[in-house]
Amino acid sequence: MARKLPAMIDQSYRVPNSGAASNPRRRHTIRAASILPALLVLALCTTGLAEQVLQVGDVKAVVRPYGNGLAIYRNGVEISSGSSMVVTTPPWTPHFLLGPQSGDLESAERAEIEDGVELHIHHRGQHGAFLGEDTIRVRRDGRVERELVGEFTKDDGEALIQWRCAALNPVLIVGRPYRAVLRDGTEVIGVVPVEPKTGSADATALAKDFTSIEFDSRLGPLCIEVESNHALICYDFRGSRWADPSRPLFWFGDLGTRFKKGQPLHYRMTYHLPSADSGARQRTLLQGHARPQLTETAQTGGLPEPFVIVPRPKEATFDGSRFAIPASKTAKVIAGPTGEVRPLATLAIAELKRHLRDNYGLEFPQATVDDIPRIHWTMADESLPSDGYTLEVDDTGITLGARSPNGFLYAVQTLKQLMARGDAGEILVRGAR
Repeated sequence: MARKLPAMIDQSYRVPNSGAASNPRRRHTIRAASILPALLVLALCTTGLAEQVLQVGDVKAVVRPYGNGLAIYRNGVEISSGSSMVVTTPPWTPHFLLGPQSGDLESAERAEIEDGVELHIHHRGQHGAFLGEDTIRVRRDGRVERELVGEFTKDDGEALIQWRCAALNPVLIVGRPYRAVLRDGTEVIGVVPVEPKTGSADATALAKDFTSIEFDSRLGPLCIEVESNHALICYDFRGSRWADPSRPLFWFGDLGTRFKKGQPLHYRMTYHLPSADSGARQRTLLQGHARPQLTETAQTGGLPEPFVIVPRPKEATFDGSRFAIPASKTAKVIAGPTGEVRPLATLAIAELKRHLRDNYGLEFPQATVDDIPRIHWTMADESLPSDGYTLEVDDTGITLGARSPNGFLYAVQTLKQLMARGDAGEILVRGAR
């Protein structure tokens, strides 16, 4: 029987019909009081970034706070880039837990086991409404196991869990055959699509409500076994409206299970990773040289029209102005926040720098008080919701305003979507208000 999936976000999108033309600086402003879906949030509301690393031989599991979660590697190759757990009030807000939380990771218990190492995380939701016991094991034979048991403690109401257990690396599996065994014993056999598929999760699913799915990956057999009463799905997230183009992935996990007090959650999954030598056959080393050249259809594609921001801001206006970030590794364009803003913007600044480095090859030193930066961080007024943000871009610079770490992270997520490579290698930022 098909399950009804939870609604993600329903936000209004308004473009004022007047005002832009009368602005001599032709600037475009975005103001949003929104909560990004779990898959787009990049860090937790915290000023510190806890991390737990489990490694046995060439298998490594790295656990970071919400937005990154559990990443899995074999011989240095990324199998899954992360996970994220949201326990919330149906249909989507307010949240009881965005996990794992930094404090829960810092207090997590590590232990050596007979054939590997394990980490035990105690999840504690807001006001104790959700309690979860989460165990991650890395074994010597190349298995990574994860087991979650959770319960809702409130006497009234219900909760909803959306858990991306893994973000599978498309490079390893696209164009490769796979086989899934469903709960009713039915087999699904297919080939992972090379081109991103668009549509609903059901329409782009490789398999759903399965007990195992095995890929003939480029490293060798990669199998995920599932033991749970809750239906899990693996689908192509690359074409989703919520997708981050810089982080393509295949989504594996629970899209939405509702539960009440007395209805405990239980998930157990085992990742059988490719063996170290299964895909490493001797090959002749080929060498070549190429001279890169900017072309209009590659690095300098420009800013798309019509323009769409995901998720849609509460308020937005648009015009044709631009701000250019120079293609200079010495330009000090990012201001260092001060006072009460500093602990709130720390993770957002790190995410912005990561995006500029990974997608544009630029690493900007942070500006000091003696410099004239062009990207500023400010405290928003109290009329803005705690997770809301403001973003202003004109021909002189960029200003991000918020009242919480999440707000600044959401502002950066929108700012990233306003960027594109210019003809001279600079980063063009669409004017915004």
